[in-house]
Amino acid sequence: MKIKLLPGKNDDLTVYIATLVLSAVSLVMVASASVGIASQQSDAVSYNMIRQVVYFLIGYALMMFFYYNFSARLVRGLLPFVVVALTALLILTLIYAPVNGAKAWLHFFGFSLQPSEFVKVYIILYLAIKLTRKAERNLDFWTTFKWPTIVLGFWFVVIAYLQSDLGTAIVIAMITAICLLVVPGKALRLVKLAIKLGFIAACLFVGFLATATGVAFIEYLPIANYQKLRFIGFVNPFYEIDRGTYQLFQSLRTFARGKFFGVGFGNSQQKFGYLPEARTDFILPIIIEELGLFGLALVVLPYCAILYNIFHYAVKTEVRSEKVILVGTIAYLFVHFLLNVGGVSALIPMTGVPLLLISSGGSSTMSVMLLLGICQNIINKIRWEENASN
Repeated sequence: MKIKLLPGKNDDLTVYIATLVLSAVSLVMVASASVGIASQQSDAVSYNMIRQVVYFLIGYALMMFFYYNFSARLVRGLLPFVVVALTALLILTLIYAPVNGAKAWLHFFGFSLQPSEFVKVYIILYLAIKLTRKAERNLDFWTTFKWPTIVLGFWFVVIAYLQSDLGTAIVIAMITAICLLVVPGKALRLVKLAIKLGFIAACLFVGFLATATGVAFIEYLPIANYQKLRFIGFVNPFYEIDRGTYQLFQSLRTFARGKFFGVGFGNSQQKFGYLPEARTDFILPIIIEELGLFGLALVVLPYCAILYNIFHYAVKTEVRSEKVILVGTIAYLFVHFLLNVGGVSALIPMTGVPLLLISSGGSSTMSVMLLLGICQNIINKIRWEENASN
């Protein structure tokens, strides 16, 4: 077991440096956004900064541990224990009071933990390490899918229905679907076809909701009223601003105030009670309000560097389990980015998911940094094999 705090000089540093840049942006902007609630909580800035630093340090430790010590064999042996622990934690969240309508968090000593974020990591690793081996043996459908169908189905019910966390459920479904497209095996042919048709149907459904008939149809959806208002807000951000689409209206107003150059770091007006959740789901509008297009570049360019680099090696590797992990991590990052940025800009319905590595929060930071550590381990292994063969 290796314990190192920094990568080697011959390692691929793209993902590592981009991750640190995004984390630095997060620490600075979470502090700036916290100023807006300082009148209600005098220690808001220091408190949120300390929390974010702690989450980052834990995430960094996880990233560097798996950077040097990831082993498919070790993870394969731990997966049965992890599934029991995650199931217990998901159920335990139901005894806590809801936050923004969802019972998805555990609270202790001033910190919070969202187990469903680690479910996303588990699914990627399970599909890569366990299901891939089964699928390569060309077993029948039920033998291949019995265990993940039962477990993932139960988790989906808990997260989407009991926790009322539809956004997380959608992310999990999308990550699972994208990973399954990469998993080999004849048993998956119909599953892959169903996934492709499902993606097409989902896009058509979102387009349908933008029509007058679609807006009327929203009232009949079996979801909570605040979730219906999110769909309506996607169609008309100015619909009943004082009741249903206030957040989205203020988000668009915050974007508009930033213009090209921003109003200056720390000078946001919207964070002073006008834009709720300015530190979490709506931190991107604050970044653009204060820093303009430069702030947008500080977020988008490191994201692009991470996604491109991981995709580059996902195409290169011939080891199917590695390919699934790399593609799963891309899906994790891209789906969160798409849903968050699309939601706060009214391009798609709001789902309430954070912007990974930027939004204030510990579970998402720790889980994605853990995965990025695994990706860097795989990337450096691929690079070493390429150099050895040359």
